[in-house]
Amino acid sequence: MSSKLAKIEILPNQCPLDLLKDWIDDFRRYNTVPVIFNLATAGNSGDVKNRFIVLQNLTEDGLVFNTNRNSPKVRQMEENPKVAACFPFVYTDGNTLRQVRIEGTAEKVKTKITQETFNSFPLYVKMRAFLIPEQSVEVQWDDLNTLHDALLAKVSRNEVEANPPEHLVEYKIVPKTFDFYHSHDEEIADRVFFKCVSGIWTHTHLTA
Repeated sequence: MSSKLAKIEILPNQCPLDLLKDWIDDFRRYNTVPVIFNLATAGNSGDVKNRFIVLQNLTEDGLVFNTNRNSPKVRQMEENPKVAACFPFVYTDGNTLRQVRIEGTAEKVKTKITQETFNSFPLYVKMRAFLIPEQSVEVQWDDLNTLHDALLAKVSRNEVEANPPEHLVEYKIVPKTFDFYHSHDEEIADRVFFKCVSGIWTHTHLTA
């Protein structure tokens, strides 16, 4: 048995988006699953909804993901752009615990999803985009499955143009705060909190 304090090392003037990228790169060295995060949104009613989202990419000022513009999350983000996200980095060794919590605002990316980006998606992601123009609509499973199989047959015969559908859009989370959490084995976790003040990121350690 042992006990010690974990420590998240922060480089001088390090941007939290760079640290997040480092953690994502490290996670990908040990895991083949997509990098996901939990996205929480709330509309004018104040009701909160959350769901897991696949990270598309990081930019210099935010996190980009794609979604269906005819979805509850988009309706909530249009009513209230304030969002919260949480990356759960679960390592296969079972001894390393990391998470990154982010608060910020969501904004629609003005440019359309490129053909190159759409082509990089797995087949099932493309199929979902073609098959479901609006999310959270009641449906009979058998009917949807019939539509899926018919569409898949057309796709396999190259009878469907593989262009990004209009309802597939990109949003970007522009962060205002980051909260990094890390522990390993029998360590007491460390947290580092970043906040942006007048365009400058500052950080401090927090109790976990």
